Amino acid sequence: MIAGSIEKIEMSGDDIQFTIRRQTPLSPGMHDPFAAYRPYFPASMYSDKMSNVRDSVPLDDVVCHYARFNHTRGRCVVLSLATS
Repeated sequence: MIAGSIEKIEMSGDDIQFTIRRQTPLSPGMHDPFAAYRPYFPASMYSDKMSNVRDSVPLDDVVCHYARFNHTRGRCVVLSLATS
């Protein structure tokens, strides 16, 4: 799963596409303290910046919403809100 924010929703006929801007991964050497708890606790540490990469994602590929909490030193916590 790749965390990202929806910037645009487009519909063409019966097809729905989301334009999503990715959450930037942690810089090399930065520790994700939540990695040891996955898959039992679905949180991950990311950079608090959003990537310039935008993806076009079909509706069927969207997995869930997520909660984001800005942490410290350019980091944020992303928590998956998936129910399964």
